[in-house]
Amino acid sequence: MTSSTESPAAGSTAPPIAVPKLLTGQKALVTGANSGIGKGVAIALGQAGADVVVNYVDGDDAADAVVEEIRKSGVKASTAVSGFRVLMARIAAA
Repeated sequence: MTSSTESPAAGSTAPPIAVPKLLTGQKALVTGANSGIGKGVAIALGQAGADVVVNYVDGDDAADAVVEEIRKSGVKASTAVSGFRVLMARIAAA
């Protein structure tokens, strides 16, 4: 049986639920993961046991905060700036 963690939503009054670690050993790359739905998906994948790469265009601090939240689940997490951001910087510099 896989392990699980208690993970109540921040500020939620709902009781904590056990999240099965069904994705242990899996890797995930989530685009737009520093906000909104992408953020929720990235955190949920981490809670389910996957190592997660948080991909984003803007918002370094927000992406770093998502990585820290994912790491609380005991998995690996890192950030990766979108290639689109690099491309736009090159165009602006031209």
